[in-house]
Amino acid sequence: MDPGGRCNGACGQRRRSDRRTGQDGFRRPVGDARGAEQQSYHPDTEVLLADGRRVEIGEFVDAKIDGDETEVIDGVDCEIAPVDDVGVHSTDLDSNETTKTPVDRVSRHEAPDEFVRVTFSNGRDVLVTPEHPMFVDDDGEIDTVEASSIEAGQYVPAPRKLPNSSATVPLEDEQHIGKEKDVTLPDGLTPDLAEILGFLTAEGHSYAGSSHEIGFSNQDERLLDRMGALMRSVFGMKSTDTVSTDGTTTMRWVSTKLYRWFERNVPEIMATARHKRIPSAVLGASEEEIRRFLVGAFAGDGGVETEAMALSTASSGLAEDYADALSKIGVASRIHHSVTEDSWKTYVMGDSTESFVDQVVKQADDRYADAREFAERSTDTRRHHDVLPPSAAEEIRSLRTLLGLGLTGQFYPNVDDGFGVQIETVEAEMATLRERIDETRESLDDCETLSEIRATIGWSGRQLAERIDDETTSAISYAEDGGYGPERRSRLAESAAGAVRDALVEAERRLDSLSEQTELRYYTVTDVETVPNAGDHQCEWVYDVTVEPTNTFVSQGIVLHNSISISKAGINATLKSRCSLLGAANPKYGRFDQYESIGEQIDLEPALISRFDLIFTVTDQPDEEEDSRLAEHILQTNFAGELNTQREELSAPTVTREQVDKQTEEVEPVIDAELLRKYVAHAKSNIYPTMSDEAREAIRDFYVDLRSKGTDEDAPVPVTARKLEALVRLAEASARVRLSDTVEIDDAERVIEIVRSCLQDIGVDPETGQYDADVVETGQSKSQRDRIKNIKQLIADVEEDYEDGAPIDVVLDRADEIGMDQTKAEREIEKLKQKGEVYEPNLDHLRTA
Repeated sequence: MDPGGRCNGACGQRRRSDRRTGQDGFRRPVGDARGAEQQSYHPDTEVLLADGRRVEIGEFVDAKIDGDETEVIDGVDCEIAPVDDVGVHSTDLDSNETTKTPVDRVSRHEAPDEFVRVTFSNGRDVLVTPEHPMFVDDDGEIDTVEASSIEAGQYVPAPRKLPNSSATVPLEDEQHIGKEKDVTLPDGLTPDLAEILGFLTAEGHSYAGSSHEIGFSNQDERLLDRMGALMRSVFGMKSTDTVSTDGTTTMRWVSTKLYRWFERNVPEIMATARHKRIPSAVLGASEEEIRRFLVGAFAGDGGVETEAMALSTASSGLAEDYADALSKIGVASRIHHSVTEDSWKTYVMGDSTESFVDQVVKQADDRYADAREFAERSTDTRRHHDVLPPSAAEEIRSLRTLLGLGLTGQFYPNVDDGFGVQIETVEAEMATLRERIDETRESLDDCETLSEIRATIGWSGRQLAERIDDETTSAISYAEDGGYGPERRSRLAESAAGAVRDALVEAERRLDSLSEQTELRYYTVTDVETVPNAGDHQCEWVYDVTVEPTNTFVSQGIVLHNSISISKAGINATLKSRCSLLGAANPKYGRFDQYESIGEQIDLEPALISRFDLIFTVTDQPDEEEDSRLAEHILQTNFAGELNTQREELSAPTVTREQVDKQTEEVEPVIDAELLRKYVAHAKSNIYPTMSDEAREAIRDFYVDLRSKGTDEDAPVPVTARKLEALVRLAEASARVRLSDTVEIDDAERVIEIVRSCLQDIGVDPETGQYDADVVETGQSKSQRDRIKNIKQLIADVEEDYEDGAPIDVVLDRADEIGMDQTKAEREIEKLKQKGEVYEPNLDHLRTA
């Protein structure tokens, strides 16, 4: 800021701000988590990450928010933190494309008194806050409703296939210890290894004890031979086999090194049957590796029943993993829990059975014939088929009417019974309608009369009249019967042809929209239940992840909504800073008053101002030499630009390229902007300096010396510990800009002088000339606070003697008693009146609030 009212600049460099501050270090308001804006998930909600890991959202978000030592502000019930190292599967509901997308931020809120559990026809469910938005079909469009308002029978969108990875999933090596038996260990996941893991997930076991064995049990010689061959191929190991009395063969591979390798890389299959999961390495792998895993898993856990095909397991988590793995190869499924047997089955949906058999069931499997027969039979039944919401059938009906095809009853058995409409039916109807559009458009070119045009589209006179402005059915009929003159009939024919062409364009647009709808799968809501925040479900916080720009993530097999606009009133949120911030602004009053504190002249919260490591006042003082240099530079820059414009814009310019380059050279920056950007990026990414003893000592001494100036009883506090942190950051930046890994004494001395200069500008009380941290930290210097306290006390003392309050002229007359002249006293009284700390009960009289 400057006396001429030019501008002031503020430069702040922060690593990570307070838990409830903005990503740029600023505090941001967000919605009150106890009000209508609380939209989050129960902490037990499991999310499938892009790399194949399954995480409970509560533990995941807690780790992100609590991972750093940050200040906690009491009374705030929402926390937000940015995330840059993890992704999820996200569906763009504009394009209906599902991709692996980075998570932008995570949040947690105070938990409500109750939750809503929404269960879907795929056998999975979510537990959310009552206000949480859920995606549903709304007459062919995807909209949101609050979870508390969602109803059984509504359709929710789901991706047809989850994206896979094209890169090899790396696996960690295992150190060889002592004389233990050596084995071959792969450094990455392969299809053969994935199939092994499928076998072990279904029928495998592990045993530590003294032998450290990996085992596989089965009665099928074919499977035993296959497993043995795979283990020899991947690990170079033969098994030790034992046969039980019931004919079950158990294959054992005994190796402490192999056992440790499995524990390190695929711990999920080392658990007991009730707790087994698909390894994250598999769920984050390629489609072929996931397919091969399912081959092995189905060989052990699979079954072909009379009316179903499924993978069975004693683990609820594994059942959900099977469903996600199937989605990775484009196979739809639903999960069923048998309460009596306390087991789970992941059923392949009827419309996906053919694809499942082709990809997963091997012809050598003795169940293959039954599986193939079941797949063929399932295509002829409606049960478990891929269906679109009833709105799709209604749209087909409407389009048939629009194109003059009349209604068809083939949708009624599905739609009127609430089952939706099979996608095969919709696709067939769309093909028919597109043919109708092409035929009508071609025939229309040969039509001349109104009757011919109407017959081509198959409309009634009423339908045609409705699509032509200001025309009636009787007018259409009269014109077709030869009424009106040739000119009027011709105009009507032209209008009719235009109406038909418009209808064809509309139909194409609506068909395109309907076609996009088929790119998603839909499940129905089967149950909605209110669950108290108590017992097994009791929790303190609820959680969410935000994925920009889609605002969706896939979990439980469906597309879920993430909530946090962060621009809502009520509370402050967490956005940890990972960047530097440079800000510039004009002074609050248009001019810089050197006798007022800077905190009063910058219209920002003191808590925000204090986040800046450096604040400078930029003044514009007349200086003949400096003014001449600046004027010359600006004029030269404009001249170079004028020459370049002539060169570029005129067809026959008189200015040569050499002349332009010569003039431009005089105003070009010393360092090319692109080179500077690369330099800064390199320094930030590759240089991480550490403090030398000398630099540490210099910064410590400077800070302690500053603080010592505030040891007197009535002295202001010169600086706070936040300035010490700023000194360290700036010293590291000085070293980094030199591409040095060490903060030297020169770096420390450089920033000490910069900070000293900055403090002299903005950290000094203009009245006393003393360093005062409160000038920036609170917006008021100590002397100013004392002055306000004194003037308020004076008003209080005077008003005791007057019934109507303290007369202003009396207060001003006695201002010298508190060491204040009348002019300053008048100014302070006005400020107190603006803040509401004093008021005028009567004209020219004051009372303290």
